[in-house]
Amino acid sequence: MAWKLLLPLALLTLPIVAGWGGGWLMALWSGRERVAPVGLKPLYQRLSYDLDDVKEYWAGFGDGLPAERLFLKLDLVFPLVYGGAFAASLLLAWEALGRPVPPRWLLAPVVLTMLSDWTENLVQLAQIERYLGRGGGALQEGRIRVASLATAVKLISLVGCFVALVILVGVLCIRDRLSRWFEHCAFR
Repeated sequence: MAWKLLLPLALLTLPIVAGWGGGWLMALWSGRERVAPVGLKPLYQRLSYDLDDVKEYWAGFGDGLPAERLFLKLDLVFPLVYGGAFAASLLLAWEALGRPVPPRWLLAPVVLTMLSDWTENLVQLAQIERYLGRGGGALQEGRIRVASLATAVKLISLVGCFVALVILVGVLCIRDRLSRWFEHCAFR
């Protein structure tokens, strides 16, 4: 019986480990964790931000802003890590359940999350180059709005990926009980 819980646990754990572990490694490799502004939520974790928020956040790095730039460059690879982990977990759960829905339904939020993350990172990278070269006045408000929207889409899609995975794993955990219950009810 315990082995039946191992697969669901592994399916839930894989994207969590890939996400937190990958984020931690990127912060470590870039040096970002040493220079990030204390008390300010990172832009990639905010549901919304504007030009003033970006200026305040990047100013908080002081001379350590190149570490944030390196972090953003490393973050271009990160969607492949967590996206691959989510895709693998979702497809393994889907397979274990007998392929109950078309796979594109499961993979659409993963692809949307990855695309919006890349959009967020590419726009922020272009803007951080402007900021480093010419200061806060060189930032482009419209581009910052695009990055903010991409971040919101990424975060919402990421929640969608996790909710889909929890539902599939939940069904996987209770399906034997449900089938026994239905068999019991059908023969009465």
